Amino acid sequence: MSRSELEKFLGRSRSWIYSVIDPKSTYFIPDFPQPIRLGGNSIAWIQTEVLDWVESRMAQRPVRGAQQEPLDAY
Repeated sequence: MSRSELEKFLGRSRSWIYSVIDPKSTYFIPDFPQPIRLGGNSIAWIQTEVLDWVESRMAQRPVRGAQQEPLDAY
């Protein structure tokens, strides 16, 4: 998927994408899919890697309305 397709899919800007893939950035996300070089100045992301990353983020979020144990149970 091209950078512009990735921007649209994630709803994020070009600068956000480049900041999360840059290990020197304070916004670096180590498990974010890295682009592959297609030649010249062209790069792209493997769609299945992006989808897997999104799914892993979704799995990490707390579920709304989930039954929680009372605080005095601890």
